[in-house]
Amino acid sequence: MTFQQPKNKSFLSKIIVSGVILIIAIFARDPIVYVFRGIGLTWYKPILEFRLSLLGGVKKDYAKDTRDARIIMLESENSELKKSLGHKLSSNAHLSLVLSSLLSSPYDTLILDQGSLTGIKHNDKVTTIDGIALGEIVEVYPSESKVQLYSAYGRKSEFALPDSTRVVVSGIGGENYQLKLPNGLKIDVGTYLELPSSLHLIAAVVEHIDKNSENSFQTILARIPTNINSLRSVYVWSEQ
Repeated sequence: MTFQQPKNKSFLSKIIVSGVILIIAIFARDPIVYVFRGIGLTWYKPILEFRLSLLGGVKKDYAKDTRDARIIMLESENSELKKSLGHKLSSNAHLSLVLSSLLSSPYDTLILDQGSLTGIKHNDKVTTIDGIALGEIVEVYPSESKVQLYSAYGRKSEFALPDSTRVVVSGIGGENYQLKLPNGLKIDVGTYLELPSSLHLIAAVVEHIDKNSENSFQTILARIPTNINSLRSVYVWSEQ
């Protein structure tokens, strides 16, 4: 007598195996799906299409996130520009874009996108949006102008200490300054030096003090307190 297994048990086993294969095919990597296709499973195509639709949804969401991040960045830049346009240091201030940084313009110089056609003049002062003194216009063209930073090598400028004492500083390049003061004159690291003007513009911050007991002078190193290479816009102005 031949014994036959119940059909319902065989049918249940097929359902379980098919379910396992279906799950693997949907969530496994592509090579696994290709293996299933190679062994002749005729239903691999709809599974693959369903799996790709899931991945496509992920990619679509990723692209949307990228677009959203870009929109946020543009809105931030637009907000910053609007803020700059509404911020005036004086009635003669010109908002100008920086066309070149120190990386492309050597010797502590910047190129701006405004010139004589918009009223820029030789010796006009240049500051950051926050009011940090940078330098002066040294060359003027119709639509462009060149700024030389006060820190340019060999350039001498007059700054003021917090108590209004005037001191002569020398530019040593790389956005740095050097000055020598009598040992008896009190000054600390972190002290701000101002550009003498009615606007009290900060020009430098003291970063190092070298006191030599055998010398009656102390050597002080200072630096422009901002990242010049990140500047996108500045103010050009002249005091009345």
